[in-house]
Amino acid sequence: MAFARQAQTGPRIWDPDLRVEFSTEPEAKSVIRKFDGYNMARGGRDEAITFDANVDLYMAPDIVYESVGFGNWKTPHGWAKGEEHNYGMTFPETVFTQMLFFGDDRVATTTTYGKALWKRDFFGVKAPNEWVTLRITDFYDIPADTTGRNRIRYNFMMIDWADVLRQIGRPVLLPSALPDGLVLPPSVNDGVPAPLSAVLQAEGRDAKAAKEVVMKAWRSDWEGDGPAAEHWHEQMTFYGPAGIGLAQGVETYDEQVLAPFRAAFGKRRVEELYSCCEGNYCALLGLVRATGVDSWLGLPSAGKEVSIRIAYHWRVVDSKVQEGWAIIDYPGLFEQLGLNFWEMAAEGKSLSR
Repeated sequence: MAFARQAQTGPRIWDPDLRVEFSTEPEAKSVIRKFDGYNMARGGRDEAITFDANVDLYMAPDIVYESVGFGNWKTPHGWAKGEEHNYGMTFPETVFTQMLFFGDDRVATTTTYGKALWKRDFFGVKAPNEWVTLRITDFYDIPADTTGRNRIRYNFMMIDWADVLRQIGRPVLLPSALPDGLVLPPSVNDGVPAPLSAVLQAEGRDAKAAKEVVMKAWRSDWEGDGPAAEHWHEQMTFYGPAGIGLAQGVETYDEQVLAPFRAAFGKRRVEELYSCCEGNYCALLGLVRATGVDSWLGLPSAGKEVSIRIAYHWRVVDSKVQEGWAIIDYPGLFEQLGLNFWEMAAEGKSLSR
């Protein structure tokens, strides 16, 4: 990839020069591929006039950027200040590995991990000056606008901050009964990041059927009381967030993930905010609204009305879920429970049983 040649002076427009294999990707996915290509190659290196001109190709002028950790911002300049500047100051060296990247004609999503050097204090948490693993998810709403272009209107970004703090010896949650910290790409040759759109299209994988499966799983798992085996394979894998951990096998998922949550919360109901499916891969950004009847993960949730934001990704095989990935907005949940997530981390406080 390089800048397109221009005879006149002024902003230089980046040429994404996409491989032919990516030419049939859904519109939202294609926008993110091009935008990420420019941002990864030139972010922080171009003069303002060139940066603004290239960002304008992919971001709507009224974009809303919402994040867990870097604040909520509006306009492309707000996004640049909120994510690009604040992230770059805190983690000046990062190598990202996308594990999942898919979408449809309006919504796109990614699940990524970054190996990052944490060098600046963050919300009072002293920088450890060491490499950490950042587990990250993004959701993008990319409708067609009045110019006829699909540009990013909304971007949600969340890092599993509780997992990052666990890594540097400042845990804010009780230790999980399951292994914490491991997250891997799909255990199938669909590419990394998965899936490759051309392969899904050639094989005719059914996004509509996959969505029916995952929506049933989503509602049953977090709103209902049914056994996970109704919608998950027996030898399934669930890459849960900090405090929950890695569940391998449907019995473990039932007993260690779903059962404690269901025991802790009553009147559970789920809400979909954004979702997309491509082939047999699906994702959803949603809310679980509930009334606490007991503690959960050591959190004082009894008697509290909560709205838990969760980002979910699934891979469906033969009408059941084979793999799942989830990140929870713990800072937001702590706030609803009268706790200050960042203050606890800065002061080295953790929950007690």
